[in-house]
Amino acid sequence: MWPFTRRAESFTPQDDCVWYGYEALRMGAAEQAVAALASGGVLIVTHFAASANDAESSLIEAGAGVERIKGTVDVSAMRAALQRLDGRVGLVQASQLKPAMSRLDDSLPGANGDERPRLTVLAWERYPLRARDDVITGFIGELNVWFACELRFHAALDTPPMSMFAGETTRAILQRLGMKATDSIQHPMLSKSLAKAQAKVAEKDPVDPKPGAQSAVEWFDAWKLDRLTGG
Repeated sequence: MWPFTRRAESFTPQDDCVWYGYEALRMGAAEQAVAALASGGVLIVTHFAASANDAESSLIEAGAGVERIKGTVDVSAMRAALQRLDGRVGLVQASQLKPAMSRLDDSLPGANGDERPRLTVLAWERYPLRARDDVITGFIGELNVWFACELRFHAALDTPPMSMFAGETTRAILQRLGMKATDSIQHPMLSKSLAKAQAKVAEKDPVDPKPGAQSAVEWFDAWKLDRLTGG
């Protein structure tokens, strides 16, 4: 069990931002991050190393400075790292995150209703297994003690987990409704679709077939091989 506080347990991400395709996600998510810098700090969290590289290059193309947060970080270390960003976007992989607090410390900013600085957290992708996303949500819930956090997961219809079950069908429906290749949409229905897709993955493969995958493509290839071999 994660030692989250009551406050962290109540933390809920916003509805997923679902993009028509991954290239649209790259450009659009970077633009959103740059826009959010005008009102506070910005942190991008990825699951895969290839996604971290994509995020960094996309942010630079969008005109943002980027600071990669190195090593394993607990909530206290993350707070210190964010305070050093000075207008840059923080970038970290979910595998680096480590929970820190077991209780709510009344000496912390925000613990007694003090104003907290705003922090926009953009999860660059959904992992095919929900438990890996829950690591991000739980960590940001802890960070929410120090910052007024806003967390939104992003996903693309042509990448896992959406592409594994509902990608092409959903793309066809949204295209008929007028969605363009550069568009995104936020709706509780799509967030539920993502959760259902992840639940199907967990049902078929309760054990991650490729926990050390460097990209979503590599993970998906391992998943398909696992299905073919009956693993």
